[in-house]
Amino acid sequence: MVRPRDLAGLYVNPTAELARLEKQGAVRQAARGYYVLVPAQWVTDSSWRPSLEAVALGVAIADYGVDQVALMGLSAARLHGALPRAVAAASAAVPKQRPPLGTRWGQIFFHTRDIAPLDLERVETVLGAGYQTTVEQTVLDLARWADAWSISGEMIAEAITSLAGRADWSLVRDLAVAQRNRAAYVRALWVAYPVVSKRPDLRVRGPVESLGLRPSQPVPAGLFPVEL
Repeated sequence: MVRPRDLAGLYVNPTAELARLEKQGAVRQAARGYYVLVPAQWVTDSSWRPSLEAVALGVAIADYGVDQVALMGLSAARLHGALPRAVAAASAAVPKQRPPLGTRWGQIFFHTRDIAPLDLERVETVLGAGYQTTVEQTVLDLARWADAWSISGEMIAEAITSLAGRADWSLVRDLAVAQRNRAAYVRALWVAYPVVSKRPDLRVRGPVESLGLRPSQPVPAGLFPVEL
């Protein structure tokens, strides 16, 4: 990811230079002020496009640095293979509040978070390397903001269930406690109940809202304090 300001020391008019490079196929403008470098083997192919997740991570790293940002939520679920259908929205954790950014490939939503307490792993994209939330952290995040993502509750429930079989639920529980997301843990476990054999217990005070989620199969009454 390249911004005109990054080239200020090389060119008198970086924006004009990037426009020239775009005509040659060397870069693509992702959004106002952001350009992606096209891999050499794709320079002559006008159909090449990076994934929206790669663009989101590239923008976040360009603006805040690789150690301050991470892909999360929908983007992490997508890269973990839990959302088989591409969505025109990406999610990145960044250190400062900022509005969504519209790109030529979709909308990027920024979530103000300190990534230090999050469970992260390295991820490689066509635009470079950075961090994304692990399967366990992604499960917790999807359930925590289930009614705030830009896709349906049914798709969120499918993503949680898809990740559930790979998750270490003891770790999910520990993350929930450390991050004060007990309700999110209960909600995620309730949704994923049909595919989770070992379910570490975690008590919560009062009922937990479903936030529009539902398990794919009926859950025994009274097993979880979730209100529909």
